[in-house]
Amino acid sequence: MQLQSWMRGLHVTVLGSGASADYGYPLMSELASHLRTSIIPKGGTEAQWDAIRGQLDAGTDVETALTETHCAESLIEQIVLETWKYVSDRDLEFYRRVADGKHDFPLARLLSWLDTSRNKIDVVTTNYDRVVEYACDAVGLTWLDGTGFGYLKRGMKGLETQVRDGPKGTIATVVRIWKVHGSLDWFSDEADATFSARVLQRQVPDRTRPLIVTPGQTKYERAFDDPFRTILAGADNVMKQSNSFLCVGYGFNDKHVHTKLLEKARDPQARFIIACRKLTESTKKFLMGGACRNFIAIEEAGSPNQSLVWQSAGGDPISVAGKLWSISGLCDLVL
Repeated sequence: MQLQSWMRGLHVTVLGSGASADYGYPLMSELASHLRTSIIPKGGTEAQWDAIRGQLDAGTDVETALTETHCAESLIEQIVLETWKYVSDRDLEFYRRVADGKHDFPLARLLSWLDTSRNKIDVVTTNYDRVVEYACDAVGLTWLDGTGFGYLKRGMKGLETQVRDGPKGTIATVVRIWKVHGSLDWFSDEADATFSARVLQRQVPDRTRPLIVTPGQTKYERAFDDPFRTILAGADNVMKQSNSFLCVGYGFNDKHVHTKLLEKARDPQARFIIACRKLTESTKKFLMGGACRNFIAIEEAGSPNQSLVWQSAGGDPISVAGKLWSISGLCDLVL
């Protein structure tokens, strides 16, 4: 089967919010609902927030609502903080389930399988959560997010690419996690110095701000600041050098990632496997508009145990049994 062959040659895994939703993390629609009730505007930002909330109440997606209204810095900081708290709460709930060994973890199975054929695994993600890190820990893989080792690290010195294991210095498998929108573990202090701290708690450390890029007008401006600039440049380089991609739960709505994917899609040697519960309109435009030369796209077909498979070769989509639109279904196919 072509899908199995392409999975075996996988270079880069791209994870969007849909990939984490399977583990109980919020989708953008849930984040919008949370922000509507948790943000309390102050300091002259009431009119700005009323405009945003009015759009959210009307069904506008959170990305559009936050982009179309100019926000004062104090309101942006509130949005960042409430977003961090909301995702962090879900993250800690999932951490407890994983630590108790009471949760099926398909992503861990996938990473363990990839470990058998290479010593470098690249994961590009737009998510702030620590699902990839937990998956690595669950199967004993070393992971790097660009901040080095330890519990308190100052500065971002660029991503380390190798970890040596054993007295003869053999190279161990490393999962390089490219978190282009930041992480629950990244913060900046009062002097705007960046640092990373492994924080498993519900509150941001005193006198710090979360380093996460939330939807809105400042999203692309912040891409020019470190650590995002360094991480994004590294992710771009990885995607530029790769020809085989697995995109899970990613809707092709984020210019930070899909600009490079669009460039690769025109390469006749590049191959894309795209799996999600429902293909977004942006994804369909990317695929069906002819921009992507070689692809297999999979979405749910009516029920969780049925999949609809589209292929670049053309023709009508094929309905097949199984959850191939999910990481668990793909693992069942190739493991």
